[in-house]
Amino acid sequence: MSFLYPTFLVALSAISIPIIIHLFNFRKYKKVYFTNVRFLREVKEQTQSKSKLKHLLILLARILAIVFLVLAFAQPYIAENQPIVQGKKSVSVYIDNSFSMNGTNENGRLLDQAKKIAYQIAESFESTDEFQLITNDFESKHNRYSGVEEFVDYIDEVETSAELRQLSTVVKRQQEGLLNETSSSKLLFVISDFQESLCDISSIENDSNIIMRFIPVQSETVNNISIDSCWFESPKRLINQPERLSIRISNTSNQDYENVPVKLTINNVQKSIASFDIPAQRHLDTVLHFTNTSAGFQNGEINIVDYPVTFDDNLFFSYMVDSTTNVLVINKKDSSSAFHALFSKDKYINLVQWNVKSIDYASLEKYQFIVLNELEEISSGLTQELIKLTQKGVTITVFPSDKIKVDSYNNFYSAFRANTIERFDTISTNVSELTMTDELFSGVFEKVDNNMDLPSVKGRYSYTNFTQSLEQVVMKTTGNRSFLSKYNYANATLYVFSSPLNIQYGNFQNHAVFVPILYRMALTSAKSDMLYYTISQNQGIELGHLSSVSDNVYSIVSEKDSSRIIPEMRTMNTGVNLFTYNQIRNAGNYTIANSGRVLKTIAFNYNRRESVLKSYTKDEIQSMIERHGLYQASIIEADNTALSRKINQTVEGIKLWKWCVLMTILFFIIETLFIRFWKT
Repeated sequence: MSFLYPTFLVALSAISIPIIIHLFNFRKYKKVYFTNVRFLREVKEQTQSKSKLKHLLILLARILAIVFLVLAFAQPYIAENQPIVQGKKSVSVYIDNSFSMNGTNENGRLLDQAKKIAYQIAESFESTDEFQLITNDFESKHNRYSGVEEFVDYIDEVETSAELRQLSTVVKRQQEGLLNETSSSKLLFVISDFQESLCDISSIENDSNIIMRFIPVQSETVNNISIDSCWFESPKRLINQPERLSIRISNTSNQDYENVPVKLTINNVQKSIASFDIPAQRHLDTVLHFTNTSAGFQNGEINIVDYPVTFDDNLFFSYMVDSTTNVLVINKKDSSSAFHALFSKDKYINLVQWNVKSIDYASLEKYQFIVLNELEEISSGLTQELIKLTQKGVTITVFPSDKIKVDSYNNFYSAFRANTIERFDTISTNVSELTMTDELFSGVFEKVDNNMDLPSVKGRYSYTNFTQSLEQVVMKTTGNRSFLSKYNYANATLYVFSSPLNIQYGNFQNHAVFVPILYRMALTSAKSDMLYYTISQNQGIELGHLSSVSDNVYSIVSEKDSSRIIPEMRTMNTGVNLFTYNQIRNAGNYTIANSGRVLKTIAFNYNRRESVLKSYTKDEIQSMIERHGLYQASIIEADNTALSRKINQTVEGIKLWKWCVLMTILFFIIETLFIRFWKT
């Protein structure tokens, strides 16, 4: 127990006054002699012991009345953690406004309850105290402390936000703000649902000068279904070609769901609809089928219906549909009839063939798939230009000549961190194995026969086998030697055949697998942009090398409401990169423009970390507080009947002065009763 005004305790010396009075006015007894015993009947019987007891009880009542009267003026209280210091107080209040606070319980929406609690906190303090409001948005206007009226206005403005903050990060920000204040008392309140994915109490640092109070407001249910992600099975989108869009749906509930509808729209046109069943605490991968009927930028949205938490019921994505794929074949002399027969009649492929002596280096960036067909030498200039294209995502395929300048080839391979040539072997062999898991063979074979007819090889180059090489063997010959190897370098893919395409060294160009393999190389050649970005993660948006844009001012425009932001631009090795720095607040489809010219479309989605709604209970929070030694922290239960009183107890402790006044009155009454009705 502590006292607000301990100096009043000096007045306890006043209890000496009734003691002195008692000692000097103690009633003395004297003997009376009677000549006749009949007079004894007229005298009231009184004993010395009864008289002493009465006066002692009166004395005790007077002493206790004085003691409790003095204590009432000293204002005793019981503090929960530390003595309450009189004077100005600084109060920091955190309202968790993440999407999980859209959950409900019997008292309504959690965020509305949190705001109501914040109002009650403000009412529990004096008008001279100062307040700070913190939300997940970490807004600059909330950095400073303000009066109670402005604080209440800030509470009115709080709405749910896509921003996510670890609890330790929030508390640290509150503590840093309080450290700069000179108030005599410093308190911070945390009003949250204490979701397990974000509640890292173990990382909170203790501060003996700051009182911490955690106020849980929690939903009655943890049921939720979310669309977590989506992806295409093939890397390139083509017009009028069937697509398979895979989606992952998670059920974090404790109940099964059946026949839940899922809808896919592309450019606001419904393309596919399906339904699914999903057990409790499981995730499901399913496929939506549709066809792209137009070329260019496409804005997609996947939708399910699930209440009350809906932020993860929509997944936005964006992609590009190419009308054609530009293929370039660089030949030793004339054009190749094999590539002409393969690509020239395909309306989705634009085939161009060059002689190695007439390469237009400035036009190389137009092509997504480049074939070096039996060149005797790969010049250093061509090597450097192709290296520049690797950031763009080009695919390069090399068919070596039977007569090459080994050093030029090896310099080229070394630039791509590929194995280099050792020698040329003329031993006849066959391709014996295909790596069926590689994307080149995706959808090519209905079934794989162990006795499949594979190409013959009559001459091939042997390569080194460096441990630092990025080689992935796609096709092997008998003897476990590579016939086709794949290397991923930067954003590009390099395919290296060990044998010339010439029929003198094998039948690959006339074999059935030639067409699907080269065609798949062309289809998978373009680099796929990210289908979507996550709000608040500040990922760099790659635009590539845009030398044709008119200026360096880019804007990101919402397709929904035409709102516009200006992102930060950085020029890197990969080209132009844009950074939004949390300027994007709403999920949806967006366009990137430069001087009115649309450069690409992108999509943003909310972070799915909050999709798992499970929260820590009061007992679990208390256990973590004790386990990690947060002795200045405790929990206030957010019940309507006693919340204000509990907040007041946090501010001023449990006040006892009223009880002292009542006890003072009680003992004065007892004294009066003793004097008036106890006759001795």
